[in-house]
Amino acid sequence: MSNILIAASIVTYNNNEKVLLEAVNSFLNTTLPVKLYIVDNSPTDRLAPLFTDNRIEYIFNNKNLGFGKAHNIAMRRAMQAGIPYYLVLNPDVYFGPGVLEGLCKHMQANPEVGQLMPKVLYPNGETQYLCKLLPTPADFFVRRFIKDEAKLEKLNGKFELRFTGYDHTMNVPYLSGCFMFLRVKALKEVGLFDERIFMYSEDTDLTRRVHQKYKTQFFPDVQIYHHFAKGSHKNLKLLFFALHGAFIYFTKWGWFFDRERDRINNQMLAQYGQKPGKSNGLKLLLTMLLAFFLPWSMTVTSGATIVLAVLALTEGGFKRKLSQIRKQRALLLLLLFFGVYALSTLISDDKGAALFGLEKKLSLLLLPLVFVGNAFSAHNRQRILLAFVLSVVMVSVYCLAYAIYRNYTIGDPATLPYSFAQNFGVRNTGSIYWDYFSYSELARPARLHPTYLSMFTIFSLFILMERLVTGTYTRIHTILQWLAAAFLLIFTLLLSSRIALLGMFISAGFFAYLYYRTHGVNRKQMVVAIGLCAGVFLLLLALPVTRYRILNETSKLLTQKDTAESETGVSQRTVTWEHALQLSKEHWLTGLGVGDVQHALDNSYERHGYPELKGFNSHNQYLQTWLATGIAGLIILLLLCLNALYTGVRHRDRLAVTLVVLLIVTSLTEAILEANKGIVFIGLFYCLLLTVPSQSTAVEKG
Repeated sequence: MSNILIAASIVTYNNNEKVLLEAVNSFLNTTLPVKLYIVDNSPTDRLAPLFTDNRIEYIFNNKNLGFGKAHNIAMRRAMQAGIPYYLVLNPDVYFGPGVLEGLCKHMQANPEVGQLMPKVLYPNGETQYLCKLLPTPADFFVRRFIKDEAKLEKLNGKFELRFTGYDHTMNVPYLSGCFMFLRVKALKEVGLFDERIFMYSEDTDLTRRVHQKYKTQFFPDVQIYHHFAKGSHKNLKLLFFALHGAFIYFTKWGWFFDRERDRINNQMLAQYGQKPGKSNGLKLLLTMLLAFFLPWSMTVTSGATIVLAVLALTEGGFKRKLSQIRKQRALLLLLLFFGVYALSTLISDDKGAALFGLEKKLSLLLLPLVFVGNAFSAHNRQRILLAFVLSVVMVSVYCLAYAIYRNYTIGDPATLPYSFAQNFGVRNTGSIYWDYFSYSELARPARLHPTYLSMFTIFSLFILMERLVTGTYTRIHTILQWLAAAFLLIFTLLLSSRIALLGMFISAGFFAYLYYRTHGVNRKQMVVAIGLCAGVFLLLLALPVTRYRILNETSKLLTQKDTAESETGVSQRTVTWEHALQLSKEHWLTGLGVGDVQHALDNSYERHGYPELKGFNSHNQYLQTWLATGIAGLIILLLLCLNALYTGVRHRDRLAVTLVVLLIVTSLTEAILEANKGIVFIGLFYCLLLTVPSQSTAVEKG
């Protein structure tokens, strides 16, 4: 074990001798036991005679290795010697007595600190603003090439944390490489300079790695002076090195998608009441487009998903992402679910159908890659949810408007293939033909099955309710949100999807329970809740198709034997369930393979005298998954649902619970994850809600 307390290195390359000696003498002007490495990248060793002090070790490389690689040579020697503290020192820095003593004393008293930077001044005494946020590509390129001084000053004000005053100790994610006082123990844990970076950005990378495990502090109790030449702004060769270093840094940590950067920067800004940065803009925009167009266009939705995934894959940091996925159980389960489907293609005889089925589920692979880590802030989560709500309200208005148009231009719906009025005796009211305003005919313009559209409207309804019970808005905003919620509720009842309505009522129970657990309930709220329940019940009775599907059809199911020719949809589903369950029992371990499920079901329908059911899937996601992937896929699906439910209840995230309850319940009568819009809907909001806590959740947990 060495008795030396601090080692330092200065990397030289044809430096001005006077300025260099000023830096050397500043470091050696101390009573502490120190050692200085001069690592010379110059083409000749002409500087060697300058260093006669026995505390200096001169290392001549005979070539220019670059800044980081040259410092690493000295760092390794200091680490082998067991020296506890290390200083990376620029040759254009100088300081007075007591600086090293002050830094060393602070390090010894604060073992959680891995790196220190003192207050850095220009030779004229002005402050150099070298405490920075982690850079985005925009920060790097815009600040380097912008000519407008006013705009540059505004950008630097936030990026360089000038609003902090630079008058107190603070934990900063990016400290300048001109003076890096490091704990050697931290270096052993995070590694040395990245030697792929010749010059520039290597200090950003190393400080960031130290910041992940230790505090990296600005310590203004001591001061140093720095000439600060900004060579890359004047020399084309140095500019090339700067661009090369930035390319390696952003490829390593992420260009547009760097969740850790966003989280660290936003936390830093929030400490001082500053607005969050906008580095997430492109990702947020694409995700909002994905949410907005989900009820409308799969083309736009698929395109946005692919672009998001490509950006996520090209941002680098794969080892870090893999480590984060292991910690995010929800995303891991979603990837495993996709994985068992991918494996099931191997046992499928119909490879074309298998690959087509796997392609539809590609979102379950791509979206977790987008959301791994802390993808969005709670504020941006709200923006994405509101984009979806706006879209669902618009598509619902469109469907209702189209129903009104058909009601008054076509009139009597006797020609419809599935008319409640003609086939089931549902009475029309005056000039209102309820077929146009109910079930599949109402959902027709959206090209969605009523159950899927109901899932969208119910989820949007609960998003609005969550906002209304947790947020404070102006009167007009509050009224608009209540009107939108009431409209979505009535529209959902008109859609008359029994299983979706069951999911809505169960979700409402969980929502009320979690709200009660968090806030309690007063008498006024109880009266409002009872009034809402009574209002919903009266609406159910008032809407003839909804009343018929819930009361009359359910009654018939209890008194009639189910056959495929029966009047009700559940009767047909009962037959498909029987066949799917029998096939699942026969192939319980490995399943049939995703490409062969429909063939097997069609053959079973044909053999047992139900040819009219040909083309029907199992109409149950649990049976469908079991048939396709065997018991492993079914277990993963159940774990996926139960983990999400447990996480939502534990964190009292009412929207996460709503989503998973809708998935669990509707999967009983629909193969939700066999349709593109169902897959993207569950994949998107599952990832969003289980990786990004809501603002109210964060407050409640705190």
